[in-house]
Amino acid sequence: MSDLELSEAQRILRRAVQLERLAPPPQVLSADALEAAAAELGLGPVAMAMAMAESRAGVAPDAPPRRMDRWIGPRRIAVVRHCRVTAADADRLAGEWLDRGHLLRVTRATAGVVVARRRTDPLASAGRAVRTIHGAGGLSKVGEVRSAVGSVADGTAAICLHADVSDARFAAVAVGSSAGMVTLAGVGLGALLMSPFIVAGAPAAAVVGVLVARRTHRTRVSRIERALEETADA
Repeated sequence: MSDLELSEAQRILRRAVQLERLAPPPQVLSADALEAAAAELGLGPVAMAMAMAESRAGVAPDAPPRRMDRWIGPRRIAVVRHCRVTAADADRLAGEWLDRGHLLRVTRATAGVVVARRRTDPLASAGRAVRTIHGAGGLSKVGEVRSAVGSVADGTAAICLHADVSDARFAAVAVGSSAGMVTLAGVGLGALLMSPFIVAGAPAAAVVGVLVARRTHRTRVSRIERALEETADA
């Protein structure tokens, strides 16, 4: 390129800035570009790999909680860990643990992402019963578990296990509804024996139902979360 007059060079630069602003932002960002952007922000590679694993597993930590989430408990729970193995090994071992350790049916959505779903065959049912007696296989009754990995530059990896516990929440709501019906029946009997004004206490049945459902779901979620942590740590 030949030399330009200063005024012409300034004009070209101003026009380039205008064109840059008019250009649509890129719709795809490479992994290398994402890591470079994270480095410019001062983010550590482990944190970046953990965030990538969460994203690939379908975790949305910024999503606002729904009404049922606030009343009863979460529909999904996730655990993320930094592993001292490669991403390929973490991906392989997660699939093996979910298959053999928790009797889930394992498929692969994409590279580095495992989808494991509850099995309904008789052999799996018998295996779940045996594992329950020994306090193992804590994820065998979960509807779906997703495992995803993120790579770290030093050769290690981050792994995220994301469980769908909506079935457990539905069962907890059923337990709470039963408790609420028992309470409502007691209120109705009291109204017949003592005073018609006691029927005003019927809303207490709904409160009892919510409290029982919340406690039941919290207990099951704690057990599932512990199984997720044990699997990730292993």
